[in-house]
Amino acid sequence: MKKKILSQLLIFIMLVTFWFNLPGFIEALTIAKISGPLPVFPDIQIQLLQSADPGLNKDAIAATQKKLLQYFEPDLIDKPWQTKYIFVNLSDAQQSPTPDVIITLSLPPDRGILTVLQKQNSSYILLCYRDNLQPIIELGKLSHIDNEEIFFTHEYQNLPVNTKTETRLLKVWGWGKNSLKVIRSEQYQVVHQ
Repeated sequence: MKKKILSQLLIFIMLVTFWFNLPGFIEALTIAKISGPLPVFPDIQIQLLQSADPGLNKDAIAATQKKLLQYFEPDLIDKPWQTKYIFVNLSDAQQSPTPDVIITLSLPPDRGILTVLQKQNSSYILLCYRDNLQPIIELGKLSHIDNEEIFFTHEYQNLPVNTKTETRLLKVWGWGKNSLKVIRSEQYQVVHQ
């Protein structure tokens, strides 16, 4: 009888522990290293993202967004996705003099995709991605040691506390062991006046 109660108690404790660690477990499972056919972007298309001409820049964003959505969400390609991008040196700048490109795609109220494009030969390829995020409302970069850069995202959390408060999630991202990783994650609230 004692063994049965101890066994049930142990199982209950394991389930509770698993439940509280579930978000981290799911995030760990959904880190995506890609195998199979990759979206390939011509070098000129990515260079146009840095163009000072707003027309060329807008066209390059639209073409890049369309190709990524064909890969991730072909059924939602006609929806009003919001795209943000930055250029960062995720790995050692001596190994790769060309910066990587971080592109985020957001479809409120609950879809967010983060991608990393890296130059290989004369094209950029989709190196890795996360497609389990909330809509990303801000994307930026920070300097880090050894000329490496890290970047951050602010995700809108669809968890309204009241009409004047919204919840957001700040994540600081880095590159380690050939994969994208979350260095820090913190939830905060924004109060609107």
